[in-house]
Amino acid sequence: MKGILIIFFCISGVAIAQQSTEEQPLVTAPIGKIRGSIFTSRLGRKIYSFRGIRYGEPPIGQQRFQPPIPANDWRNVFDASEEGPSCPHPDGKLISEDCLRLNVYTTK
Repeated sequence: MKGILIIFFCISGVAIAQQSTEEQPLVTAPIGKIRGSIFTSRLGRKIYSFRGIRYGEPPIGQQRFQPPIPANDWRNVFDASEEGPSCPHPDGKLISEDCLRLNVYTTK
């Protein structure tokens, strides 16, 4: 949980100061660079979106039902322009064990 908050505040605080293109904002967090996307609200306001950011390693094997292991840093720019994989559900949808992801939305 602590790691999630760190990522959230880093992204929301750094998003203003980082270089970006109009279509794909780029921020730098302690774990690496993250590329997101921009949406426009019904009221015409820009919303910066960073979706599917990994905050923990997949809970498989001995890690199942244990606290998450923080995600490793990444070297390349992380593409956070799309939703991450869905977590397991009993209704038979396509799923992934690699579902410890975070979505961040900000107006700055």
